Amino acid sequence: FGDIRIWAFSLVYFTGAMCLYATNFWMPTLISEFGVEGSDFFRVGLISMIPWGITAVVQVLWAWNSDRTGERRWHTAGGFAMCVAGMLMLATIDGSPPLQLAALTLVTCGALCWVVTFWSIPTSFLSGAAAAAGIAWINSIGNLGGYVGPEVIGRIRTANGGDSDVAFFVLAGAALLGGFVLLAATLRRRAAQAGNPFLYIPSARSAPGLGWRR
Repeated sequence: FGDIRIWAFSLVYFTGAMCLYATNFWMPTLISEFGVEGSDFFRVGLISMIPWGITAVVQVLWAWNSDRTGERRWHTAGGFAMCVAGMLMLATIDGSPPLQLAALTLVTCGALCWVVTFWSIPTSFLSGAAAAAGIAWINSIGNLGGYVGPEVIGRIRTANGGDSDVAFFVLAGAALLGGFVLLAATLRRRAAQAGNPFLYIPSARSAPGLGWRR
C-alpha cells in the first residue's frame, strides 16, 4: 500500500461509484420531476428503461472498441467525461424533459462505461499477492462512494428545498476529479507493448519485491 497509485485508483473508483449509485438510486425520482406523475410507477419504470437500455448497448461497443484498439486509459477517462457532461446538463437544463432524459442517459452511460475498462489498468501492473491486496483495497475504499453519492443528492436536496442542481454540480466535480486523477496516475513512462503509445506500463522499480509486473 506504499505506492501512491493504489490510493489514486481507490479515489478514482470512489468518485465513479458516487456517480453510478447516485444515478441508480435517484433515477425514478428525477424522472418523476421531468414531468411524469410520481404515482405512475409503471410509466416511470418504462422511461427508466431508456437510459439503461441505451447504456447496455454503449457498454458493449465501448468494451469492443477498447479491445480492438488495446487502449484503456482514455476509454476509462472518457466515461468520466460523459458523467461530467451529463451532470452539468442536468444542473443547467430545466423544463425540457427530452433534453433532461438525454442528460440522464449520458450520465448513465458514463457511469457504467468507465468501469468497463478500469480494472484492466491496475491489474496491468499488479500480480501475485500484490494483485490480491491491491484490488481488494481499491474495491473496499472505492465502494464507499456507493454510499456517499446517493447521500450527497439527498442531503443537498433537503437543504435546498428539493432542488438537485447543486448536487449535480458536486457530482460533476467528483467525476472531473476522478478523470484527472486517473490520467495523472497513468502517465506513460515508457513505450507500451505492441507499439501502443497510449497503454500505460508502470516502472518495475516503483514497488520492488511486491510482485509488480515488469
